Amino acid sequence: MLFAATTATASVKEEVSRKVIDAFNPLTELVQGLSYPLAFLAFSAAGIYWLLGNRPKALEMMQGATIGYIIVQLSPMLMRLLVSVTAGF
Repeated sequence: MLFAATTATASVKEEVSRKVIDAFNPLTELVQGLSYPLAFLAFSAAGIYWLLGNRPKALEMMQGATIGYIIVQLSPMLMRLLVSVTAGF
């Protein structure tokens, strides 16, 4: 009897985890789709700053765009990790 209750609880947690990931999937796809053009614009602006001689600002923009792009592309993995960590509670 205890085994059946444990199995049912585990399947409910897996179902909830899957539904949470599926609910946020359109939002993460939208943000990922917008990240490439925004990173391109940031790098273009950084190039203009570089040409104008403001190299520290250009490097800062390139660094921020790179880190932001990587975080956005890794967001689905981070969300699955967060859901799996909180599923034990």
